Amino acid sequence: MKKRKAVIGVLIGIVAVLTIVVGIAIVQKNKNEKQIALSKAQSVSVSESSAKASKWRSSVATAQSAANAKYRSVEAAKQSSTVAKEKSKRANEDNQINFSTLNAMDQAKAAIFYGIGNAEYFVNDGDYEISKNAYSKGVRVGKVNVITGYGSDSYVVVPADSPTAAGAPVFSYLELGIINSNGDRAMGITYGRVGDATGDGDEMAFDNDPNEATIGAGVSYEQLNNWINQHGGKAAIEKIIITEFQSTRD
Repeated sequence: MKKRKAVIGVLIGIVAVLTIVVGIAIVQKNKNEKQIALSKAQSVSVSESSAKASKWRSSVATAQSAANAKYRSVEAAKQSSTVAKEKSKRANEDNQINFSTLNAMDQAKAAIFYGIGNAEYFVNDGDYEISKNAYSKGVRVGKVNVITGYGSDSYVVVPADSPTAAGAPVFSYLELGIINSNGDRAMGITYGRVGDATGDGDEMAFDNDPNEATIGAGVSYEQLNNWINQHGGKAAIEKIIITEFQSTRD
């Protein structure tokens, strides 16, 4: 009887030990599973955070790249505009005339060009191939001869190879009556035509242009500069082709 009780007691002890061992194993298993799940969750969280950070950096880089490109484009446009304005300004300055510094040939062209737009005898010139509208139409005025006559600084404008100067437009250099700031008399030009002094055709003379009454006693170089520069400058006077030029101003 006692032996049987001992056996039962051993069995109970074994069962108890097994129960404890199994319980511990189950607890450890649950703990391990929780750790694995937590580790996976942490791994997923880190991966998602990394992906978000990478996406954010990419977004920032894209925005910065676009901003840089826009800035460079704006700066390039500003620089291009500045260069274009400078070129235009230089081109305009290069096209401006200063009558006093022109050579004798270009002075003659400038005088003729001003006469075309302002002097009656140059406008209504008959057969002399000079047109009031030549500068506005952008066509060549034509081939003209400019020869001295009727005074040391007087020039007759005639068609190339013209057999006569009778009635031809004339311009003449002169000192104006107005004294400038330097105390000198300003230089200018007066306009007219080759007229018949006696009425018999034997003696030619300088007839003042009818528009001299409104222009005044001669046109100053400053006035010539201003008008010509407003109507095409150097490019305009170059349209006048002079084939024969005699000057006392060289």
